[in-house]
Amino acid sequence: MFKIANIKTLEDRIDLKNIARVLEDIEFSVIVKKSNSNQLDSDIDAKIEEALSKSYLVMPSKSDLLVKAEGTKVGELDIVFSSDKITYYMEIEKSNKKTLWFDYIKILTRLESDVGGIGILMCPTNYAHKVGVWNLYKEAVLYKKHLKRVFGSESLDRIAVFGYTQYAYLESKWVEYDSDIIAKIKSS
Repeated sequence: MFKIANIKTLEDRIDLKNIARVLEDIEFSVIVKKSNSNQLDSDIDAKIEEALSKSYLVMPSKSDLLVKAEGTKVGELDIVFSSDKITYYMEIEKSNKKTLWFDYIKILTRLESDVGGIGILMCPTNYAHKVGVWNLYKEAVLYKKHLKRVFGSESLDRIAVFGYTQYAYLESKWVEYDSDIIAKIKSS
């Protein structure tokens, strides 16, 4: 059993704080794949979508998730949901800090055509791998600052970065992911 908790954001909007509360303590499952050095695969996206659907209108169709630029498919968002005439475009990054750039591009592309929309980029504060722990939330906040400095885009002001801490339930208690925990999970 696994969960995300300690959701944090630098945003001060009440709607974003309410979304963060909905996401607090979501439990999810992880399986160890036989490929890619026993890579972990989870249902975290589905569990986040399930939690959001209790309070928001989640748009599950592929066409709602599709991101296009000049008629060409750029990618797909993880979740699109709405409330009170605001649409939220969400990307959930789980492991790769380099794909944060592409997550920003997908969200910004959708915000370009929705001037009232809000983007949310969710990242772990403790992505654990065999040689250490990365704080992808911190990286996402730094990337956003860099993008604003270079491009000055007002759309970036409409993207919230949420950080979440990952936990595993081991030996009858919740423990934060770290390299030792990941090694235990992959070897069991």
